[in-house]
Amino acid sequence: YMASFDKNLKGVTVYRDGCRTGVLISNNDKSSDVFEQTDAIKRPIKLEADSHITTVQNKKFNILVGLHEGKPYEVFAFAGVNFNKGKGEIVKEKKGKYTYQSDTVHSLDIANGMTDEQAVITRLISLNLRHGTDIQFTVEQIQKGDGDITSFTKAISRVLKKYIKDDKLLERASCDDCGSTNLRMEEGCVRCNDCGSSKCG
Repeated sequence: YMASFDKNLKGVTVYRDGCRTGVLISNNDKSSDVFEQTDAIKRPIKLEADSHITTVQNKKFNILVGLHEGKPYEVFAFAGVNFNKGKGEIVKEKKGKYTYQSDTVHSLDIANGMTDEQAVITRLISLNLRHGTDIQFTVEQIQKGDGDITSFTKAISRVLKKYIKDDKLLERASCDDCGSTNLRMEEGCVRCNDCGSSKCG
């Protein structure tokens, strides 16, 4: 109440534990075996975004990563539009309509630049991110696909991998060649200290 008063708020809502499903969850049960489903936080109208450029089967793609509190929250991808890497904003105009704006891009419709399959892939990735799935798990699952390094999913995973800290990348990793967990990051690549193998070649 005092914090609300200090911020000059006109009203405040208080929930008691158990008064409404999903609003306030008690921390009494510390068991890691409890499976709980949670809702994503409501998407703000505007999100800060990073623009990345990558190649998918010899075709240039723009990958936009919307950020909420500095963390990846959603992904858009589209081909056929050329603009530079950098910072901008993803704006939700209405249901199903999103635009990208930056210093060099005025108001680009970004929701319809993919095939149906690509649209489903980016929606599922965004669903994971919005519900707080660790981005490392998301990237690992994408990389398990059969596509080669030039595939759409691999291109998305390369972009998202940039948001994983190096120490997190090494946490559960092991060498594909010798199975060692004695790994290090070197120039953005995971390298094995025991056999010298690197995922970058």
